[in-house]
Amino acid sequence: MDKESLYLKIKNENDHLVDQLYGHKRISEDYKQENVILKTKLQSQEQLAKNNGEQAIALKISKEKFEGQLRTVTEQLEMVTRSHD
Repeated sequence: MDKESLYLKIKNENDHLVDQLYGHKRISEDYKQENVILKTKLQSQEQLAKNNGEQAIALKISKEKFEGQLRTVTEQLEMVTRSHD
C-alpha cells in the first residue's frame, strides 16, 4: 500500500472516529439536559408532596379541633335539654 492510500485510509478512519465522538458528545449533552429537567421535576414533586403532607396535617388538626368543639356543644345541648325536662 502506498503512502497516499494509507494516508487516505487513516484519514477516513479518523473522520469516522471524529463523527462517532461528536455523536457521543451530543448524546451525552442530551442526557445531561434531560437529567437537569428530571431533577427539577423531582424537586418540584417532592415539594408538592411535602406541601400536601403539611396540608394534610393541618386539616387533621383542624378536624380534631372541630370534633372537640362538636363534643362540647353536644354536651352543652344535652345539659340544657336535661335541665328543661
